[in-house]
Amino acid sequence: MQKFCTTMMAVALTLIGQSGRAQAQTTERPDLSKQSTLYVVGYAHLDTEWRWEYPQVINEYIRKTMEDNFKLFDKYPHYVFNFSGANRYRFMKEYFPADFAKVKQYVNEGRWFPAGSSMEEGDVNAPSAEAIIRQILYGNDWFRTELGKSSMEYMLPDCFGFPASLPTILAHSGVKGFSTQKLSWGSSAPGGGLESLEKTPEGTPFNVGVWVGPDGESVVAGVNPGAYSGGIETDLSQPLPPESPNAALIDVQKRVSELEQKRQQAQKNNENLDPKDIQEYRSLRSQQETLEKDQQDRDLRRHQGDWAARVALDGKVAGVYTDYHYYGTGDIGGTPDEDSVKRLEAIVSKGSASLPPPGQFFSPRRPHPEWPAVNVGNGPVHVISATADQMFLDLTPASGVTPLHGRDGTNQSLCRIANVASLSKAMDSTDRVVGRCR
Repeated sequence: MQKFCTTMMAVALTLIGQSGRAQAQTTERPDLSKQSTLYVVGYAHLDTEWRWEYPQVINEYIRKTMEDNFKLFDKYPHYVFNFSGANRYRFMKEYFPADFAKVKQYVNEGRWFPAGSSMEEGDVNAPSAEAIIRQILYGNDWFRTELGKSSMEYMLPDCFGFPASLPTILAHSGVKGFSTQKLSWGSSAPGGGLESLEKTPEGTPFNVGVWVGPDGESVVAGVNPGAYSGGIETDLSQPLPPESPNAALIDVQKRVSELEQKRQQAQKNNENLDPKDIQEYRSLRSQQETLEKDQQDRDLRRHQGDWAARVALDGKVAGVYTDYHYYGTGDIGGTPDEDSVKRLEAIVSKGSASLPPPGQFFSPRRPHPEWPAVNVGNGPVHVISATADQMFLDLTPASGVTPLHGRDGTNQSLCRIANVASLSKAMDSTDRVVGRCR
């Protein structure tokens, strides 16, 4: 397996809409070369057209997305909501003008962010480059005209595949960042897995890195942000507590060691090992290999949700201590579950929160015991309730990160810091996301 090193480099970015951050949070940019920072992006995924028709989308999904988020804004001062697709905002304006006026107010206050830069979260495989460019042109133009603000990122959490040309198209459209969670659904990109320097899943080449297009233009990409329907169940500022030892693995390893010592002693005495011992040894070695592989897989899966450990490892590998974390809901709009919003509020404000016991299964949005409150937010990672483009805007020379250049003769300086991965995605006949890294 080829090893990939994350490239979390910065682009010299123009500050657009920086007054739009939640006013309860600091607007001072962190030094990401030193300060461990996790950007947590609250989001609601809406399939404008799927198993329903426009009347239901407008009358139910769009309306409830507005009303339910208004309630959370009133209760949680650090809560930031990201919602994409200028077309959905057109529905708000036409059918719910009073509520749309409230949305504009929250956008102005930095609580509601018009994310994604486009008219819709559309497919990028079949459409032409011009069609994608016009999505961004019309989308951000609508956002700027109607809301006074646009985004610097392209958000496609649920698109089935991405062409190699996409970073070139985005860069020439003025977009600086890209995010998706779809690689976790299946990717043949030769990166990630047990040999990954960043412990990313198989087929995911990095957590946050540079995606380079065929002409050398690039965007910063967050491609392992967790599920957009995921929640917040732990203190994101702290590493997860150690797991209990694997008793079955420890027992097998001990028995293998004892038989190995017995074999060595027999060899030393020029004696033959009992055939039963040989058979048992072979059986135990097979069990050990299986258990060790299972443990490695469990550790890799667990690491995906250990956000503080991820940030620390990202920094160790690439020199930039940051990561990008979705939480929210789908596919009918709405809000993240309130328990997650409440926990993030406590983490950001360094308060107390009720956290589920480690390893205990529970269903979000369902009744559950009120677990004891604990202090949160005091760990080594600075947690930000973020707009979708905030991390991409914070990756600048001013934040302590080396500027990113293209392949016009300056690319070698970037490669000395970390490998530049060019990630190509397409659809194959089995509808799995496939790709290539180099």
